[in-house]
Amino acid sequence: MPRPISVSPLVSSAMPKSTADIVIVAGEASGDFLAAHLIQSLRLRYPHLRIAGIAGPLMAQAGCDTWIPQEKLAVRGYVEVLRHLPELLRIRRSVCERVLHERPSLFIGVDAPDFNLPLEAKLKAQGIRTVHYVSPSLWAWRPERIQKIRDAADLILLLFPFESDLYRNANIPHAVIGHPVSNRFMFMGLMLSLVLCRVFVINRMHSYMQRRMCGLQRGMLQLR
Repeated sequence: MPRPISVSPLVSSAMPKSTADIVIVAGEASGDFLAAHLIQSLRLRYPHLRIAGIAGPLMAQAGCDTWIPQEKLAVRGYVEVLRHLPELLRIRRSVCERVLHERPSLFIGVDAPDFNLPLEAKLKAQGIRTVHYVSPSLWAWRPERIQKIRDAADLILLLFPFESDLYRNANIPHAVIGHPVSNRFMFMGLMLSLVLCRVFVINRMHSYMQRRMCGLQRGMLQLR
């Protein structure tokens, strides 16, 4: 069974030069948030990375060149999806053509499996290295859907450790990188615990000293 692998070997793959080293597609606000943190992490190790794609405001702030605004993909509900389906298909086709033309080192699809997995599959079939960030949730546990993920992505980036078993059993390369929110607030949670512990100890000491002082006062009164 393959061990989980990191993004580094994919990023450093020798590929022809292009206007973007990595293309990232995020279809929702949550994807924009996750992708922005991913971009920041990548730039810490690879400061000169050129990153472009379908981006939201957070991705743009992190240094992603916006090919298409993320809001173009942010449609919800069957009626909205059907109404915007021709435009969504056109956007996916144009992104696919541009990626194949520029041939970046890596394509990363962030969540939005209905949009990204078919796009990733087409790119992978043409020799583009692909990563899917965020495991599709409930529907991914159906065995027939695992094959679609395998066909689409060279690597799956997972938010939660318990998801690893699914991909390990399916022999799909994966890496657990954690959720930015939990990573960010883990230290804050520890500090809060220490603060609460300190407050609790101080309160206990204060109560203890109050009891001692009351006892001393009663003792002094008895001595008078």
